[in-house]
Amino acid sequence: MLTALIAETLAINTIADDWALRVEQKIATTATSTLYRAAQADGMLAVLKVLNAVGREDEKHAAALLHWYDGHGAVELINANADALLLEYAPGGELAELVYAGHDDKASAIICSVVQKLHEHRRCAPPAELIPLRSRFSDLYHAASTSRNPLIREAAAIADSLLETTEAEVPLHGDLHHHNIMKSNRGWLAIDPKGLFGDPAYEVSNLFANPLRSAPLCGQLARTRRLLRTTSDVLGYSYDRIARFAFVHNVLSTVWSGTADNPEACGLIVAGNLRRCFSDPPTPGC
Repeated sequence: MLTALIAETLAINTIADDWALRVEQKIATTATSTLYRAAQADGMLAVLKVLNAVGREDEKHAAALLHWYDGHGAVELINANADALLLEYAPGGELAELVYAGHDDKASAIICSVVQKLHEHRRCAPPAELIPLRSRFSDLYHAASTSRNPLIREAAAIADSLLETTEAEVPLHGDLHHHNIMKSNRGWLAIDPKGLFGDPAYEVSNLFANPLRSAPLCGQLARTRRLLRTTSDVLGYSYDRIARFAFVHNVLSTVWSGTADNPEACGLIVAGNLRRCFSDPPTPGC
């Protein structure tokens, strides 16, 4: 434990020297990284994100996609190497707080505005190393080949159908939800992209079982339908494809968490609601 702490301190000191930073305060520790508030040489605050072994693999394409976003809809990337990212400071808190305060529909509208910015056409080509959605679904396909759970096999079959009928592909944040959108001096901005590439209708898949600690809200069929309508109407993506991608994602999330056989798992409840929306009348124009 002490050895790891010393190694971490040395690594932070090296990064601070290389990037001319004064590391002021630890902000948070997550499954993939430790976050610090840091002051740059000009006094401007930034977030230093030091990746752990999980983060170096899980977020290895984040810097490339943030560079491509160029601050439009996402925090600006100031500097990066294989072990850390230096990011624009967004001190205003998570979008999740708006939901906790009872403003879920307002939060949904904000999410759509962020997605619109992230998905705007850019003149420069997207990063070549982004992960195709089929690769993202690899754990689902593996589970479907070994599991007796019919829901997993259904999700894998739907994923195949969606991928085979995809007409356009764009760079995808890949982990967009209420805890990965922060308030900054420039407005609401996305953080922590995974760096995927595929059908734009997938982008909002992670919204339906979020924010955390909101299982009663997320489990409401009416909320699922409301979120489907909002995202489809505002973004112009197919209601049915959004519902099906979200179904696939939420079943996949239970594979990742080992809860695919627990009927009380939030992801399964949300997936069940999404399946009930497959037969909904289409949104006009979608």
